[in-house]
Amino acid sequence: MQRLLALLFVLVLAGCNVNSSVSLSDGEAYDRDLSTVNGSVRVGDNARLDGDAKTVNGSVTIGKNATIKDASTVNGSVRLSDGVQLRSAEAVNGSISAGENVMASGFFETVNGKIEVGAGSVVSNRLETVNGTMLLRGAEVGSIETVNGDITLEANSRVNGALVVEEPRGWGGNDDEDDLPTVTIGANSTVVGPLRFEREVRLRIHESATVGEISGAEPEYFSDEVSSE
Repeated sequence: MQRLLALLFVLVLAGCNVNSSVSLSDGEAYDRDLSTVNGSVRVGDNARLDGDAKTVNGSVTIGKNATIKDASTVNGSVRLSDGVQLRSAEAVNGSISAGENVMASGFFETVNGKIEVGAGSVVSNRLETVNGTMLLRGAEVGSIETVNGDITLEANSRVNGALVVEEPRGWGGNDDEDDLPTVTIGANSTVVGPLRFEREVRLRIHESATVGEISGAEPEYFSDEVSSE
């Protein structure tokens, strides 16, 4: 995450746009980074960016079926439309949302922000956040790591590695019973690796789900009839 925090200086030294938004039109191709400071970045539908889409204060939006390298912002959100292909996405203060059938060969990472991955999407490496919820809507990821925030695997989601909730270690975690993170493994979902909890959580597992070894939490099993509070 240090490279994101240093992004402002890198962009300024590189002579990128400042105080303006930048975009790549639908269907166009561009062979360098698309970057700005204090502005948004947009890559159009079916466009190809042979570089990164990045900003410091602003959002990054990638259109349907577009191809890029990495997407990153410090203060703002990253939005990936259906069918996007990329390596990784990062945000410090902001969310990452991926639509359906997004293919990422790397990772999605935030510090303060939600991560949501749509049906049929694949993030080959990890999802990681410090303060933020994670939601898989029938997606596949390599592993999941978090400190604070709920994790929800909706029906038919898959984690190929471990699912870990780390001890806060000064991140401001709260183990009050009303504020415990809730981890929900939905119907027909799979966690191949271990489920490791270094802090107290509420762990809910659908009776049709398949999970690895559990340490640090006692699971509550539920069926469709009692899956709602």
